[in-house]
Amino acid sequence: MLSARKSGILLFAGFGAVALAICYGAYALTAAGWHVYMVEALAIPGAFALAGAVQAITGAPFSQLSANWNSLAGWQRGVIGLFISTLCFALLILFLVAFGKLNGLGIATP
Repeated sequence: MLSARKSGILLFAGFGAVALAICYGAYALTAAGWHVYMVEALAIPGAFALAGAVQAITGAPFSQLSANWNSLAGWQRGVIGLFISTLCFALLILFLVAFGKLNGLGIATP
């Protein structure tokens, strides 16, 4: 049986490749003049890829992480969830500002 990290890496790589193939297909169809909305098609492989990334980073199976999360008190889940949400929002803003600055300098233009 595979360890949790190897299983997570396989999930991330496999479903990540499927998500990249969908993105490439959407790009190719858009370049050919079609109007394509592929966000819905990315949902399932993206969710499995993210679950694999979490499993690979933590080294614990996803079911164990779920059980540990559910064993926390309500206020602990609230504080940790708020912290994670705030951190993700701050990283999103940071990357958007950095990309805007690089794009303004002509570095990140496609």
